[in-house]
Amino acid sequence: AMQTWRIRVVAAPGGRLSQGRALLRFTVCCIAWLGVPTALASALHWPPLQSVLAVLAWFAIYPLLTLFAPDRQFWHDLVCGTRLVVAAPRDVRPRPR
Repeated sequence: AMQTWRIRVVAAPGGRLSQGRALLRFTVCCIAWLGVPTALASALHWPPLQSVLAVLAWFAIYPLLTLFAPDRQFWHDLVCGTRLVVAAPRDVRPRPR
């Protein structure tokens, strides 16, 4: 999907993403998207339907929080020192034989 949308993940200074930082970003991203509403639903002892609705509501709210972040990056990118950037289009012309 990132190739279709022409975006890529890089380290905050603009360099390549190391495997360790990519794993950290994946972990923090999962916690940010799923952990927050799940922990809230668990702490408040919500029934399953209400818990699912909390997760769905968070899926709508969390992207809106980028409006308050520097450079409008996701908060998990700020925590991990990564950023999404526009990627240059790849040359898809066939190679001569």
